Amino acid sequence: MRKKMKQRLRQMFPLDPDGKTFIIEAWLDNYDDIFNEWDPAPFKRRDIDPDLVDFLEACGEDIPLKYPVSIRFMIKPQVRNKAQEASFVAGIHNYFRFSKQSVRKKLSETNRRILLYTLIAIAFLVIAIASNQVETENLLVKTAVEGLFIGGWVFLWNAIETVFFDARDIRFRYKFLERFHLADITFVDEPPGKK
Repeated sequence: MRKKMKQRLRQMFPLDPDGKTFIIEAWLDNYDDIFNEWDPAPFKRRDIDPDLVDFLEACGEDIPLKYPVSIRFMIKPQVRNKAQEASFVAGIHNYFRFSKQSVRKKLSETNRRILLYTLIAIAFLVIAIASNQVETENLLVKTAVEGLFIGGWVFLWNAIETVFFDARDIRFRYKFLERFHLADITFVDEPPGKK
């Protein structure tokens, strides 16, 4: 099964010489195609063009996370500016590093929410169990105790749901972005007759 999947991926994406890293190839008319034209910041801090991000992410979704990726930009030889390519590569890496930091912050907030839900659930359930030990015929007290049990289980379910669904998705997104942040990025001359 794994061999078939890798063969299918090899039909879509070339492998680098070591045979472990899939190469995502993108053709550029010029270097401005990489960055968002509305962002006036220098290249090292500029946002990547949303269409390029969509393309890279779509390719990244096809390639399982266990495989590293590299990005190869094909550009016409007469347009290439090898002296500036290092700053373009730094800009792309900065974009993915910033995206990772945003996701990491979201994961921290999610972990705090899980802790809060768990603490509230435990507190409600402990109070409900302790209150349930006291014999009373007061309808208001019985209703309040039942409300604490229900509330405790609801908060506990929210904590479990957040751990297994929200936090898992955020961790996956972080690994996904990290793969692009660590990707080797190269510029090569576009082969004649391509595109």
